[in-house]
Amino acid sequence: TLLNEAGIKDESTLRMLGAKMCWLKLRQVNPALTVKILYALEGAIGGIHEAALPAIRRQELVEWVSSLTPEPVY
Repeated sequence: TLLNEAGIKDESTLRMLGAKMCWLKLRQVNPALTVKILYALEGAIGGIHEAALPAIRRQELVEWVSSLTPEPVY
């Protein structure tokens, strides 16, 4: 699985690293992953479905992802 390829072998590793670090590791394996996967990781750690993540937490995650991507230079 993609998680295994990224070195995330079990739930304890997922919890220890946290959603953001796991998402970064997954993106190294598959750069096309979207923020939706980050929501799913966050939900898995919290024991809730990604759709149940509070809107404010979703916004925080979107802002974090946006901060990682530099603005294009023209």
